Amino acid sequence: MKKLIALMTTAVLAASFTTSCQLMHHPYDEDNARKLAIEYMKEKYDKEIEVTDTYCQKHGSDKYVGVKFKLDETDNESSDDSTYEVRVYGNKDTQYQYVKCDNFMRTLVNPYLKEGLGNILDENGFENYSLGIITSDQNETGSFNYFMKEFVFHEDKKIDEMFKENHFDLKYRIFFPQKSFDNSYLEKIRSIYAPLFDDDYVRIKILVFKDSDYEEIINTNSSSTKNIKELKNEEIVFNNV
Repeated sequence: MKKLIALMTTAVLAASFTTSCQLMHHPYDEDNARKLAIEYMKEKYDKEIEVTDTYCQKHGSDKYVGVKFKLDETDNESSDDSTYEVRVYGNKDTQYQYVKCDNFMRTLVNPYLKEGLGNILDENGFENYSLGIITSDQNETGSFNYFMKEFVFHEDKKIDEMFKENHFDLKYRIFFPQKSFDNSYLEKIRSIYAPLFDDDYVRIKILVFKDSDYEEIINTNSSSTKNIKELKNEEIVFNNV
């Protein structure tokens, strides 16, 4: 009996040190993926990170190691407590691993898009609205909010130049109060954005709320409208990919 217990204990301990990749018969090294992610974030963003978790996943015919992380406290001026991810792919025959994409880039790109797309509305006479970016990415990644390693962000570029040089998948919402919305806005918004989205996949949700509900959304600075009923919910789609 003691021998049996000892064998069972050994088996439990061995299982506890078995990584998720090993359980999936995944060919890539999680420890090496962590190192690559740390080096990548330092080199590309000059950010120190704290790895919180790794997992192995199939993505179509590919396999990758997802390395989840938070910004290191000593390198976190904005007190950002969000969790981000770097995805490390590889060649199963050579065991070569490389970073393909990350979702930290959205913290730079989404505010830039929100400001730039809002400026276009302002320039065309829209005054009383609120714009919220939901997700954005380069469509080559296959996952929303993930940007390819090669993507380089230049905040000083004009937004039309950014769209001309990159292919985006983008979803965002424009909120209006009932008092300032006109049905002609749908076609007007489509026409002013059409030249910008000439090689992209973009979905724009137009949401109209009672004035009091709209004020609640604005005052709470939230893009969540889960518990608020809209008066109008329309979608404009640009599918130029």
